[in-house]
Amino acid sequence: MAVKLRSLKRKLRGEQKRSVKRALLYIDQCDVSVQNEEHVRLVYVEIVKVIEELKDYQKDLDWEM
Repeated sequence: MAVKLRSLKRKLRGEQKRSVKRALLYIDQCDVSVQNEEHVRLVYVEIVKVIEELKDYQKDLDWEM
């Protein structure tokens, strides 16, 4: 997931790029373990947010064409 997000980060601008950066920060700081369930959930939530923002962004691009 992180590899795809890093690739996207180079191609995006504005709010979408900030969301990807935020998700990458959470991923980079995350130590996946049973004791760290809350942080893993935060990573999941950030990834879901990025996906939804990119879907909206794609819809906006389709609308403009």
